[in-house]
Amino acid sequence: MPDTTVHHAPNPTPTYILLVFAICVCAYFFWIGTVCARLWFYKGALGPMPEKFLIIPLHRRKKSQQPQQQATSSSSNRMTVFPEIAHLPDSHTNPLPNVHEDSVSRSRFTTIPVIRVQDPDGDYDDSFANDYEDPERVRKYVAEENRISRLPAFDQDDCGDGSEFPDVPYANKPVEDLPPRGLVRTKSYLQLGLAKMSSMSKWLTIDHSYIELHEARASLLDRQPDECVQVRRDGQAASEELMEQVVHNLCIKYSDHFSIKMKHRRKHVRNELASTEYSLVKPFDCHPLELCARLAVEDFSMFVKDDFTLQWYLQASATLFPAGWAMSNYIGKSLNSIVNNMNDPMPMWEDLPAIFEFIHSPHMLFMRKSLFIQTRNMKKPLSSSLFIQRPADLFSGSIYSLLPINLYIRREHQTFRMLPKTGAIVMSTRTELKKLTELDGRKEKEELMREIWGWNEEEATFKGRDLWIRAVRSWCEGREVWHDDQTVMDAGALTTIGEN
Repeated sequence: MPDTTVHHAPNPTPTYILLVFAICVCAYFFWIGTVCARLWFYKGALGPMPEKFLIIPLHRRKKSQQPQQQATSSSSNRMTVFPEIAHLPDSHTNPLPNVHEDSVSRSRFTTIPVIRVQDPDGDYDDSFANDYEDPERVRKYVAEENRISRLPAFDQDDCGDGSEFPDVPYANKPVEDLPPRGLVRTKSYLQLGLAKMSSMSKWLTIDHSYIELHEARASLLDRQPDECVQVRRDGQAASEELMEQVVHNLCIKYSDHFSIKMKHRRKHVRNELASTEYSLVKPFDCHPLELCARLAVEDFSMFVKDDFTLQWYLQASATLFPAGWAMSNYIGKSLNSIVNNMNDPMPMWEDLPAIFEFIHSPHMLFMRKSLFIQTRNMKKPLSSSLFIQRPADLFSGSIYSLLPINLYIRREHQTFRMLPKTGAIVMSTRTELKKLTELDGRKEKEELMREIWGWNEEEATFKGRDLWIRAVRSWCEGREVWHDDQTVMDAGALTTIGEN
């Protein structure tokens, strides 16, 4: 039986390995070639030099664009070597006419030190001094000029350390008052409607309405927490500091209702009025700013100053009782952009930039009051009547319901203070509701009308004065008015019974 030879196909694996190796070698040398080309093209660098930008803060850029103040005669006197003769008029008795003239246009003498071409050690001719009434004074001046010309340039320009000029006094203060920098206060804090508090104990208040307001706030925080409390990253530290300040103030001022307890080796604050406890150390039971909103009945808005733009930004806010504005529209924005926003104006905050200029110490506390008129649906809970994010929602129902018996006075007590560690400014707002028909006495009614007529046009429009002014005025003045559900008339069209 003949022998059969079996031929096996060669193994292709070594071929593939060589092929992959060759491809890698080619790719490596291609990369080396591109690197060499870039080094040659960019003259030793792997790429073009990156662009450099000089970022100048807004306040410095505005300052650099201001025109330089022109030098006056008194400021020029500071450049005079002999200030005791600078006040003399240009005459034959004063051998230095145009004493502040530039040295280039000076024919013989100048008070500005110069380096003379001739040898300073050589003799100089001062015989011309005999032509003046006081030749000795002129000779002293010429000798002093020659002495100064031998000094180094630094000593010639500004007297150096003063050792070479013992008779020249030191300028400890400017000759003229410098122009003011930054914001210029145009109003006092009294003109802004502020009252300066004598003690920090008046910052937070607990009264007979605490339980009712606390239940409304707890309901809002449980149902819509994102619309009530928002904190940006730059406001986190200020929120924790505010929690410490709120707890300390409540525990000191209202020690019967608030106290600090140790529970599981951790600090807790206990609210005896609501029978609740919250942790004061991490991990917190709730956010520190939310804890402030649950303990107190005030809303808190914290403004942090940016180190670069030097503007105040709303970085954290716990606003449960807004009066016609949505906190989510303003969080994270600068105070100037909020006030100057044409599409969503906030006239109630237009004085805040001026107010913040007066708060420069953690020991200062200012207070002001603000007034709103609104209706309340008694079939709904109190939280729905206090959480109002649009000005139109202050008046639920029809115009026919705008009667004195249906109107409420919503008064806000705002306080402003600075936190000692972070430097943030806290605006706290406490809201009170009172029926219009509960006003007692003629004096209280007159004060209400005086405050209402003191609003500017923007504030009156924001608060809807033209809608309810007839009803409020009729109650305060004790008159009846015609009303209908079809038209809205302004305050000038007030019609009373018996005047037709």
